[in-house]
Amino acid sequence: MGTSKFREPKTSDLQSGLSDADLDALRRLEILRVENSKLEADLNGSTSTAQQIDSEYGIDTEKAVARLGLVTGLIPTTAIFTKALLSRGDGDPGLPFLLTFIFVLAVTVTSITGYWTGKVTGKVLKQREPSSWPMMLIELPFFGFVWGLVSGTAGGLMIMGIGAIFGGIIGASVGALVLTVFGVLHRLLKEGDEIDSRKAWPITVGINAVIAALILGL
Repeated sequence: MGTSKFREPKTSDLQSGLSDADLDALRRLEILRVENSKLEADLNGSTSTAQQIDSEYGIDTEKAVARLGLVTGLIPTTAIFTKALLSRGDGDPGLPFLLTFIFVLAVTVTSITGYWTGKVTGKVLKQREPSSWPMMLIELPFFGFVWGLVSGTAGGLMIMGIGAIFGGIIGASVGALVLTVFGVLHRLLKEGDEIDSRKAWPITVGINAVIAALILGL
């Protein structure tokens, strides 16, 4: 007695017993399935592209704080020197040119120092961000104070040496304020260990612009 083999029904066999309306419904379902597959593939591709674009703008904490140091050494320091030049009375007509040269040199040194020491400060901020908010708010002004003290002193040395004292005092005050505000916003806006530079730049410039406006009395 032979063993009969099981034969899977063909699609044509299944469709042979269906009405025209049923066949039309099956065709519509197949078309819908294909369109859904295409839509899902497009959505997945768009998501991957968006993630790739975002990753292009991501910067780590060290780079973000280094840029903060560069801008802080530039904008508030320039505001201080601008106010000093505008407030001086009439005197030697050649003096403004000499002062401008000294101030530009001081701003350059302050900005460069702020950038490179900002890398170290960024590492410290990265290590302290996982701590509690109260502890972080206590520590940030201190770290900013030291950071600003070093940068301000370096720039002040360009002003006949004695400027190091005033530069250090002003730099420490500005650094404490800037790092505290930036550190809080960085912790709130970062994703993982990075922050989008399109968010970091406006924050960096905005904080320093406000400080510069206060210095100039605007």
